[in-house]
Amino acid sequence: MGKRTVQMLGFDLGATCGRAVLGEFNGERISYKEIYRFPNEPVRLNSNLYWDILRIWREMKKGIKKTLAEGVELSSIAVDTWGVDYGLVDKQGRLFSNPYHYRDQRTASVMSKVVEELGADYLYGCTGIQFLSFNTIFQLAADLMENKGIIDLTDKVLLMPDLFNYFLSGVQAAEYSIATTTGLLNFRSKVWDQELLAKMGFPIEKLPPIIPPGTVLGPLTPELCCELGCKPIPVVAVAGHDTASALAATPLKPGNAFISSGTWSLMGMERDEPVVTPSSRKYNFTNEGGIDYSIRLLKNINGLWLIQECQRIWQQDDPNLDFSSISNLASKAKPFKSIVNSADQRFFAPLNMVEEVQQYCRETGQQIPEGIGEIARCIYEGIALEYRLIAEQIQIVTGERLKGIHIVGGGSKDEFLSQLTADLLEVPVTTGPVGATIIGNLVVQLMSMGLIQNLKEAREVVKKSFQLKEYWPRQTKSWEKFYQAYLRLVEK
Repeated sequence: MGKRTVQMLGFDLGATCGRAVLGEFNGERISYKEIYRFPNEPVRLNSNLYWDILRIWREMKKGIKKTLAEGVELSSIAVDTWGVDYGLVDKQGRLFSNPYHYRDQRTASVMSKVVEELGADYLYGCTGIQFLSFNTIFQLAADLMENKGIIDLTDKVLLMPDLFNYFLSGVQAAEYSIATTTGLLNFRSKVWDQELLAKMGFPIEKLPPIIPPGTVLGPLTPELCCELGCKPIPVVAVAGHDTASALAATPLKPGNAFISSGTWSLMGMERDEPVVTPSSRKYNFTNEGGIDYSIRLLKNINGLWLIQECQRIWQQDDPNLDFSSISNLASKAKPFKSIVNSADQRFFAPLNMVEEVQQYCRETGQQIPEGIGEIARCIYEGIALEYRLIAEQIQIVTGERLKGIHIVGGGSKDEFLSQLTADLLEVPVTTGPVGATIIGNLVVQLMSMGLIQNLKEAREVVKKSFQLKEYWPRQTKSWEKFYQAYLRLVEK
């Protein structure tokens, strides 16, 4: 008797778009196809930025309908999303406010107040999480400062994948990988840090219980089954943080760092235990959780967001301008005419990224890039130089020599950036699979069914199922002066 083919639906909700993907597993290999894609566009209202949460939910339901229309028998459904953001749910189980977007500026001054009050050493020593103004801890602190009444009315705070899991199944829970992004989880006990929450003045009972990735929450709610005309399909809490899902599908070689490349680049190494030391704190590394309670020691990099925002501006004149065309024009432009520090706060949410890049070069005494190729090239080179800086910091923090880089996610398709990374870091770069996040989502669904036993087996399935590509460093000695110039920019 042949092995039964299992079919699953995975939702991968990113910061710019969402998609519904049908996965299939024949017992040896996994494959997938995109059923439905939709934009995920934030909404600005006065001075604040919000997620259009009900539109996302409506689009997810469309994705389920389109999948079922293909006549498939779904074994499970799961969701992964970006980190840190959340929805507030009242005692009747209703979402009663629009979730803020992490690029909203309400937390810009909050982080320094919280750190000053509680102490940087104390916070990092509890959670092992890097200090970023949009971390959940600082967003909740902003809620407490600005509108404590809304927190008083809140019954549960649900992080984004947990919120959609609740919409699907009616079950309120906090999946481990997404909970580790909050700055509220104790890295030793792997549960909410009660002392930290008490010092913040935030009631711990408003946070749901933490569950491991791969937990089956239950079937779709009866109301949703009735609306969609479907059977009660099981909902699985996979590694809800998209980076955790991506890494689950990354067949890492020993000694290799990873880069999950998209709107953000998340760069680091996988560890068995958190690294919470003076050097990891000095370099602002974070310790986030993954499958089997593995740890991702990493840093967030303001990655291809800069290119995406420039594309948005350029498409006003050329609506058909795509990322491959931008990358191709960048590859033909003059190298290192000017460099941007992508980590500069000014690139976090400017109104016009093209003008912001040019103004930055003007203010730092560099040649001002003109045209798509030159502007894109100085962004790409800035990203790759930031990769090199973080690679050196990783080696200091871990005490290990970096043997290579493995890039996954949408950014792994960018051959120019991949080769530039190999050149500037002077190590081989492996790319793929492109759809690592959704593949990781599907793989954990299979683990929940017992069809894949552990993370090692999951990565072997990925290696069998998808093609990887390698890039080798070229002309590595000629880049050193540009790296030194980048370091001077970073220090300013």
